[in-house]
This record gives sequence, structure tokens and C-alpha cells, in this order.
Amino acid sequence: MKSKKLPKLEKIQRLKETTKYKKQKIKTNKGITILALTITIIILLILAGITITLLTGENGLIKNAGQAKQETEISNEKEILERATTRSNGTRFKRNYKRGEFTK
Repeated sequence: MKSKKLPKLEKIQRLKETTKYKKQKIKTNKGITILALTITIIILLILAGITITLLTGENGLIKNAGQAKQETEISNEKEILERATTRSNGTRFKRNYKRGEFTK
């Protein structure tokens, strides 16, 4: 009878040991994932802060883009005016152009 009970007891002990080991392993893994998640969130918050500062700061990208848009519009208008004046001047004085001077 003792020989039959021993294997069962050994199996039960082995089962208990493996479940304890698995539980310990799971607990340590959960701790590591929570720590990794916390560090990742902190890094993302830092990067988000830097990005927002670069976009909306005093010399931010949005402000620079607005200034560049205004400068582009002004230069486009100037170019249109220059083209219009050279076209009108070119048709009037086209025949009498000599040595870099326009004559009537």
C-alpha cells in the first residue's frame, strides 16, 4: 500500500511545485510589463511635449509656415505685376530697344 501512495504524493508535490513556480513567474512578468509600460508612457509624454513645443512655440513650425505663406503670396503678386508691366512695356517699346535702353 505504501508503494501505491508514494507516487501519488510525489505527483501532487510536483504539481504544487510547478504551479508555485508558474505563479511566481507570472507575478514577476506582470511587474516587468507594468514597469515597461510606465517607462514607455513617460517617454511618449516627453516626446509629445517636445513636438507640441516645436509646433506652437515662438519660432514654431506653424508660425513659420504662416509667415512663409504670406511671403510667397506677396512675391507672387509682385511677379504678376512685373509680368504685366514688362508685357505692356515690351509691346510698346519692342521695336525701339537699343543697348539696354528703351526709346520711344
